[in-house]
Amino acid sequence: MPVYQAPEILANLKLLCQQTRAAGLPVLFVRHDGGKGAVDEVSTPGWQIYPELAPQAIDGFVDKRVPDAFEGTQLQQILRSRGIGSIVTGMQTDYCINATTRRAVSLGFDVIIPGKENVP
Repeated sequence: MPVYQAPEILANLKLLCQQTRAAGLPVLFVRHDGGKGAVDEVSTPGWQIYPELAPQAIDGFVDKRVPDAFEGTQLQQILRSRGIGSIVTGMQTDYCINATTRRAVSLGFDVIIPGKENVP
């Protein structure tokens, strides 16, 4: 299923990545592995980070298999080891944002969900 308002979302994500790096912080990309034959199967175009987001050497990657980006990954350890207490999350509200946000809050992270009111 196509992502709703994909061009606008991509433009906003690009801006957020640029602002994050301008503040001297890394962007931690989370990729979903949908499994064999899925549109987001590992190493397929649907799994890759959009080139427009231009991952840099300072950035990191976390690969997940379920909507909750903390489940079965090293995300919590990476954030804690870098002293990061706030996260910006999401793309699909009813899946990944919901699961990851709930888990992040339960782990003591502050969560920022970008919206039209807080993205220039």
